Amino acid sequence: MEFLLNLRCPITKNGLKRVGKEEFNKFNIPDSYEKFGNLTKGLIEKSHQYFYPIFDDIIVLHEKYALFVGEGQDKRTDLSFDKRR
Repeated sequence: MEFLLNLRCPITKNGLKRVGKEEFNKFNIPDSYEKFGNLTKGLIEKSHQYFYPIFDDIIVLHEKYALFVGEGQDKRTDLSFDKRR
């Protein structure tokens, strides 16, 4: 796996690499996340803290829709976006 040079995590500013569905368990991506669409790949940031889904070849690269899969503290600041929407 190589890091995509032009894409960075909006939270950590680290590079992102593409991962396939067969690697989801390795990065603690829950099976229940698949119910939101055709999820066969995604982007994981370098420190393996945040996962960004790719649904039907559309990259969802927004802080509010990142999945925190790491350990420790989630660095996102305001998670009430969906509640207001």
